[in-house]
Amino acid sequence: MCHSKMQWISSWASGETRVILLPEWMSHQVHQFIPITCVVTADYQLIPGHGYYKVHNVLLTWDEGRRLCEMDGAHMVVFDSQEEADAVFEIADCCPWVGVSRQNSRSPWMTVLGQPLSSTGFTGWATGYPLESGNCNMIFKNNGIGMINWICSLNLGVICEKPLN
Repeated sequence: MCHSKMQWISSWASGETRVILLPEWMSHQVHQFIPITCVVTADYQLIPGHGYYKVHNVLLTWDEGRRLCEMDGAHMVVFDSQEEADAVFEIADCCPWVGVSRQNSRSPWMTVLGQPLSSTGFTGWATGYPLESGNCNMIFKNNGIGMINWICSLNLGVICEKPLN
C-alpha cells in the first residue's frame, strides 16, 4: 500500500546527499521537498505470489517499527498464510515485529491494515501463546513458525511489506 510521500533532499557537511522519505504531513517541518510516487526499490526482496519485503535489523519498539514501515511507503508485514509466514521468516533474523497488535488484553487482535487477525488467513500462534499480557506480536520459530505476543516497548527488528499490486 503506497501512501503519498515527500522526498527530502538533504546535503550533509561531508558533501554527501541523502534522500529521505517522509510522510506528507511532515512537509511543513522541512524545507526542500519533491513529491514522489511509490517505487519498490532494490532493498525490498520479492517473494513470488506474496509481495515485497524488507527486514530492518535496527532495534525499535513496535510503534517505531510501524512508523518506519509507513515512512517507507509500506506496512508492517501481515501474513495471509502459513506459506507466506514460512517464506518471510527465511529472510528474517530471529523474532522481528509483525503488524498485529491489540489495545489491551480484552480487545481483539487487529492488523496494521485495520482488519481482525481472524480474517487474515494466518492465525498461527507459537505453542503457549497468546499470553494474557503483551499487546504486540513478533514472529518466532519453535517447532514451526508462529506469533508470540510481548510488551510493545521491547526493542526488536521489523519486517516491512509492500503488496504485489
